[in-house]
Parts: sequence; C-alpha cells; structure tokens
Amino acid sequence: MTSIEWLKEKLFYDFGFAFSDNIYKQAKEMHKKEMEQLPQQEISDEEIEKFADEELGNIRTDFDFGVIQGMKWYREQLKQNL
Repeated sequence: MTSIEWLKEKLFYDFGFAFSDNIYKQAKEMHKKEMEQLPQQEISDEEIEKFADEELGNIRTDFDFGVIQGMKWYREQLKQNL
C-alpha cells in the first residue's frame, strides 16, 4: 500500500471523506515524481541491525529475526526496481 492509498483509506474510514478518482490519480502521479527526485540511499545490513537493536532490544524471537530478514529482502527489492 502506498502512502497515497493509505491516506485515501484513512480519510474515508476515519472521516467519511472521499475525493474523486481524478484527484487520487493526480496525487499518485505527484508522489511518484517526488520519489524519483529524492536521492537514493542504500540502507546497510549494519543499519538494519542497529535499528533492530534499538527497537527490539537484545532478546529476539523467531518473529523478530523474520522481520529483520524481511527488511533486508525489501531493501533488495527496492534496489532492483530503481
């Protein structure tokens, strides 16, 4: 789910606000152009591990290890789609 899709759903379900498909498409296109202009920065394994240490602490469950592996996998997917 993109941030634009999330916002659309949030506005609708939390506030009963809906906007036209034209505005939705325009917002998605604007967001896409903004993302293309951002400098790309690769996140290293060390940064992911540091984040996990800060957020999860020293004791990790199998689920935590799965989340960390998922973060690394997602990073690789983003690199392939640039």
